[in-house]
Amino acid sequence: MRDAGFGRNLETVFGTWDRKFHPLARGPLASVELNGEKDEVTFTFEDGSRAIYGVEGDCCSHSWVEHLEIVGDVKGAKVVEVSENTEDATKDDTKNPLEAKERYRGESDEAFAEREPDREHESLQVYQTTFKTDRACVITIEYRNSSNGYYGGNLTAPRIVEPDGTSTQFDEYG
Repeated sequence: MRDAGFGRNLETVFGTWDRKFHPLARGPLASVELNGEKDEVTFTFEDGSRAIYGVEGDCCSHSWVEHLEIVGDVKGAKVVEVSENTEDATKDDTKNPLEAKERYRGESDEAFAEREPDREHESLQVYQTTFKTDRACVITIEYRNSSNGYYGGNLTAPRIVEPDGTSTQFDEYG
């Protein structure tokens, strides 16, 4: 039996709603990096192309990448499985958003206020997307959303940048 191909296998496993991860089938990875603004994660492939995933918040909310964790050596690894936890994993509806957020962040009031001055939000949502590779390397993006509890956030479909600089914006449906 002939192999259907990695991209089509991803579609079979993950379905059409997860097509935003199909660009990761481009080949072996060279690196994975979080930008300084903490709003984009770039998967760079050995051929020089890049898949850039961002985070976005719904209206009246703010999303950011809190952690990028890479366990193992990513160089030369191919992504073979993606799992998303997009449920509101740690929603907290307390009336003091500073206290609610501080519990999750483990930082002082001063550090939190300096880094996240947006105190009117009452809810913090934590999401994770995990990428497993063929070389036992695991890449986890933990992203968060701050809102009044009604809105949420998500990891966007990627922008693909080719080695020649041309780019294509994917959407969730292909």
